[in-house]
Amino acid sequence: MRNWQKWGILSVLIGVLLGGCAADPKENLLEFVERTADDRDTQLELAEGTIADVSGTFFFALRAVIAQALPLQFIATVDFRETADGGEMDIILQPLSLNVGETEAPREPAGDPISLPTIAVAADGSFEVDLGE
Repeated sequence: MRNWQKWGILSVLIGVLLGGCAADPKENLLEFVERTADDRDTQLELAEGTIADVSGTFFFALRAVIAQALPLQFIATVDFRETADGGEMDIILQPLSLNVGETEAPREPAGDPISLPTIAVAADGSFEVDLGE
């Protein structure tokens, strides 16, 4: 076997070994989140009777009964206002595009935003939204 052939085989073996060790980025992130769960404080501590101001922009997914593995996806913009007996929220949902059968791409804004009716929030933080059929 010639010297260049040995180096070619060696480089292929190294490539296979290194390539085989590289984790899938999504799986790597999920493992990191699981592994570091105890190191993060994700619970919001509020005094009794206090309602959190949840104003902000969020990723929102809605699982449909007919295609549970393919959730509808939105950017949700929430505006919360505290009131004497709880609060109220306005939510605007911007639909996101997805390729057929996919759940992650391209996630670009698509169509007109959907404004939900103003939502009353009870003093305990609970609320209901009637979206019709």
